[in-house]
Amino acid sequence: MDTQELFVTPPGPGGFGPGSSNGILTDNREDDYRMDFGTLTRAVGFDTYLNAVDGTGAAAAPEATIQIFGVGGVLIDTFIHTHDPATVGFFGVIADENIESIRWTTTGGNLVNTGVDNILQGDAIPAPGSIALFLFGLAALGAARRKRSA
Repeated sequence: MDTQELFVTPPGPGGFGPGSSNGILTDNREDDYRMDFGTLTRAVGFDTYLNAVDGTGAAAAPEATIQIFGVGGVLIDTFIHTHDPATVGFFGVIADENIESIRWTTTGGNLVNTGVDNILQGDAIPAPGSIALFLFGLAALGAARRKRSA
C-alpha cells in the first residue's frame, strides 16, 4: 500500500453516490487506505459507497475488500462487501478482540469513486439472551448465599 491523497468529497448530486448527511472519505486513485483508531474498539460500523465501474471503465459488480486488524497489525478477518451502487450500504463488525485498524480496498475509485462515511466505533453489547443468563446466574448465587447463611 503506497501513499496517496485522501480527501472528503461532497455526496449526492455534484459529488458522487446517493445523498448523505456528510462528506465521503475517498482518494484520487484506486481506493486502498487504512483507517487507524486512536482508541481500541471491538465494534466498528460505517456507511459505504461503491461504484459499478472497474479500472478500465467497463461495468462491473461493485465490491470492496475490508480487512480488520487487531493490536500489532494482526489480521483478524477479511470480508468482501457489496451492495447496489444506487444506495448507501453499511458495513459493521463486532470482534472478540480489540480492533486497531481497518483497510478499505476497491477498484475503479478514480473513475466513479467509492468511499466510506459516518464511521462509528464502540463496545460490543451482549445479546439479550446473554444478559438474561447473567442475571439468572446472579439470582442463583444470591439464593445459594441466603441458603448457606440460614
